[in-house]
Amino acid sequence: MFKQIKHPAVVLASSGVVYAFGAIILSGILSPILTGHLQGPLTNPFAFIAIIIVNIIWGGIVGFLAKLFIR
Repeated sequence: MFKQIKHPAVVLASSGVVYAFGAIILSGILSPILTGHLQGPLTNPFAFIAIIIVNIIWGGIVGFLAKLFIR
């Protein structure tokens, strides 16, 4: 099953982007419910971009490690 993926770094970096958007959306929904006002990455554009970049980097690192383990 694992050997069918030719580029795990791309796949996992892409999943990092999806996770980042999911976390940002969930933060936007839950922070007003839990604290009474909007907090998190939606209030700060730098944090919005930073979350996406960090998740791309982590996905790429894990994908690179996966590629090493597949060999």
